[in-house]
Amino acid sequence: MKGKPGNAIRILVADDDTLVRAALCEFLRRDGFVTFEAASGLAALEIAQKEHVSFSIMDVDMPGMSGFDVLRTLHRMVGTPPPSIFITGDDSRARQMEALAAGAFSLLHKPVAPDLLRFTVQRLLEQHFRRAR
Repeated sequence: MKGKPGNAIRILVADDDTLVRAALCEFLRRDGFVTFEAASGLAALEIAQKEHVSFSIMDVDMPGMSGFDVLRTLHRMVGTPPPSIFITGDDSRARQMEALAAGAFSLLHKPVAPDLLRFTVQRLLEQHFRRAR
């Protein structure tokens, strides 16, 4: 992954639903984060290779390449990819197990409640970056 890490937390947001992606990015920007938007798994992979991202928030089910596929590919490419929060409309136990097996930090269900997203991001920052916001 290229790019010069700065002090700002840089989040890759990948979702093929334009409205969901825009709402997530707007919410995160209001909390002071820098966001990068991807409309597909392939676009997310390209951004992750070009930009230094702190972590990602990705939809599980995107056309062509799922969020899980993106994480697995990054794992093969860089060894330890940035942490990932996955979002999905499928709240089944099987999907939860798949997310954990893929190495997800967390799996949130759509529509994502803003307070739950904020709490999950805070936990991720504390656990992976020893940083509280």
